[in-house]
Order: sequence, then C-alpha cells, then structure tokens
Amino acid sequence: MENTGERKGTLVVIDDDTTFLRLACRHLTDAGFEVLEFTDSLDALEHVLASPPDLILADIRMPGLDGFGMLGALRSQAGTMAVPLIFMTAIRDTQAQRKGMRLGADDFLVKPIARADLLDAVNARLERAQVLRVAARNDQTMVSTHRSGIEPYPAPDTVTMLVALADIAKSGDYRILRKLGEGGMSRVYLAEDRVAARQVVLKVMRFDEDVRDDFVQRFTREHAMLNRVSASSVAQVYAHGINESCAYLVMEYFAGGSLRTRMARPLGLACTFGIMREIAGAVAGMHRLGIVHRDLKPENIMLRADGSPAVTDFGNAADLNTGVGPGQDEVVTGTPAYMSPEHARGAAVHRESDVFSMGVMFYELLTGKRPFNAVNVKALMHQHATVPAPRLPDDVSLFQGLIDAMLAKSAADRPADASAVAQRLEQLRPRLRALIPVAGQTEPAAPH
Repeated sequence: MENTGERKGTLVVIDDDTTFLRLACRHLTDAGFEVLEFTDSLDALEHVLASPPDLILADIRMPGLDGFGMLGALRSQAGTMAVPLIFMTAIRDTQAQRKGMRLGADDFLVKPIARADLLDAVNARLERAQVLRVAARNDQTMVSTHRSGIEPYPAPDTVTMLVALADIAKSGDYRILRKLGEGGMSRVYLAEDRVAARQVVLKVMRFDEDVRDDFVQRFTREHAMLNRVSASSVAQVYAHGINESCAYLVMEYFAGGSLRTRMARPLGLACTFGIMREIAGAVAGMHRLGIVHRDLKPENIMLRADGSPAVTDFGNAADLNTGVGPGQDEVVTGTPAYMSPEHARGAAVHRESDVFSMGVMFYELLTGKRPFNAVNVKALMHQHATVPAPRLPDDVSLFQGLIDAMLAKSAADRPADASAVAQRLEQLRPRLRALIPVAGQTEPAAPH
C-alpha cells in the first residue's frame, strides 16, 4: 500500500464498465489520490462543471454522452477548459486517437492498462498542469487588467446545452472551443470547422417545447434575412440546422471582435469617422433591400481582421417588402438605449428607426458615452422622445448637425435611410481633413 494519508489531488474517473472502474479507482486511491467514480457520463459532467477536479479519466464508448462529446463540452467552458483529461479505452484505432488529441485530450491509454502505466500517465499530467497553473498565476494581473469590463467570462452551460452542442459538433465535424457570450435565448461559441480548416462562430438558439414553433419561425426568418443581404455587409452563414431542442447557425468568425470591444480603447477622430462611414454603408445595403434591422448597437456590429464592419443578429429584423418580421402586436423587443421613440411606442418601424440607433452609436463613438441616460427604461424612453440631442464637444462639433438630424424625435425629420447618412458623412469629409493634422492623425479610413 502506498497511501500515506496525504491526498495528491482530486480525480474523476468515468467508465460504464464497473469492473474496470473499480480496479482503476483502487489503484489511484492506493496511490494517495482522492477519487470520485461515475458510471454515467452525464452525471459526471454535471459534477465536473460544478466542481472541477484536478484531472479526469474517461472511457470513450459510453451511453448518453460519449467521451468525445464530454471532452468537447469541457474544452468549451472557461472553468474546465484547462482540466487535464486522459482517455482510457479499448479502442485501438489510431484515427480515434488522433480525434481525441485534436479535441484536446492529454493522453490516450489503451485497455488493459497496467497499474504503473496508469499512475505514470496521471502523475505526468498533474505535474504539467501544475506548471501551467504557476505560469497562469504569474500572468493573472495582466490578464485581469486586459479583460476587466470588456469581455467577462460567460457563465458555464448546463449539461443539457452541452449535450446539444455535442450533437451539433458531430453534424459538421466542429470542435467547440469556447463560449463567447449569450443573450436572451441564444448563445454564441467559437468553434473550429475541421473540414474547411477555419474558425467559425456557432450561434445556438435553445427553445422549450411550448415555444418551439415561435422560435423555429424566428430562426428561419433570421436565416432568410442573412441570405438576402450581400456578404460584405453581414456575417456570412456557412451552415444551419434545427433539431428537437435548438436551432443553430454556423457563421463567419470576426477576428476584430465587436464594435463594443473596440470602443474600450481610444479610437481617434479619423478612426471614428471611418467606422461610422463603414457602418452607414453596410446598413445602406440592407435598407436598399427593404430590410430594417431594428436592433443596431455596438454589440451587433462585428469587425473583420481588416477592420471592416459587418452587421449581425437579424433575429429582430423586418422585411418591408414582404412584411416578414415581428408583428406590431408582439411585445416590443430591442435594446432601449438605442431604440427610436416610435419603436419604443410599438409603432411601425422603418429605415428611419435604424438611423436613430445609428445616431446613438455615432454620438457614443465621438464622446465615449451615450446621448441619453436615465435611472430606468421608462425615463430613458421619455428622453428619447422629448429631450434634444446633447451638444458635442468643440473638437467634434462639425458633426452636431448630423447628430441632431439622426436623433430627431420624429422619424420624418431624420435622414430617410442609411444611404442618406453616408452621403452627409461624405459631405463633411473635407472639413474633417482640416482637423486631422492638428490632432496628428491620418486620412479618414476604415478602422484597423
């Protein structure tokens, strides 16, 4: 017996073969490890998400969620992505081994496994994990500073959601890398498309059975909208699907992140002008097709590697040509801080409503704050409907007339669409050139 009473780490062992499970757990317990054993992979996953162990050992062939699905789920979550996992399996296929390593497995032991081999593999991975933890602690201050207030880690997913993700991953050979964020009924993940050899964004919309028809309709509408608009203006959609519990889109990945994230760093006047000009051009392409977005905000503007923006999240959009979109008798949906007065009242929403949302974004880009702020939504909507647009600082006051027009209380007093906004920006461009040398900036261009 090697157990001296000192616990060397907590291990989770998962295998539906109870004979092998008990033998492996006895070897590990005798070696001084605290061992938790599971025969059900879903029970194990639920426990690991709630209380991550120091290391996991798992079989591949298991009922419910197999080992590959479990590994993909763990690697997609911030709290478990670094937990070492060793596969213990009777599968001798080298292709299966390569798949496990691609998904992020730390080792691959083939049954029957000798006691010495089992302990050597566990100790080696725990030692490596300790080295990585020390390095991570050394970088903790820098990482916290970088992420603070910008991109907080999303909350972990439920087991049900992770099982749905595993099914989606199998449908197109996707590897779920991590969750990027969530809102409402949708969650967004970074994934690797191993067939196309590229990173993609996986948008998953979960629905309960009693609202399935409504969400399927909304999903179908969003996909149709995205297909109608040119790829230069919106995120490209590579694949989509619907199953019993969720619908999903596989979309273009934006290396530049969201406009919201970009706004956390100083932009400069030239960059601000370039961003707004590109946004106006992108939305103008939608407006020419009769599509009104209805939820324009920095979180729904994504930036490609070259800095060019693309509009995302068409779940609330409407097609003025066909009438496809949320009906006027539905609950008003959108983001209050960027919502036009008529939208907030539940009245018909047209292109001018998007112009108002763009005006809020433009003011925020120029000043670093929104034009209207209140203690609650009702008070905020009252400001949107009655309070004039605030004055811009002197150094960007040349945009005051355009801001006033975009934030006009009556839709009839605003520019008719995003194309009209783009034209007015171009008219201001010569005056902007005169200001840039004073600030030491270059010619207005697309953001980078």
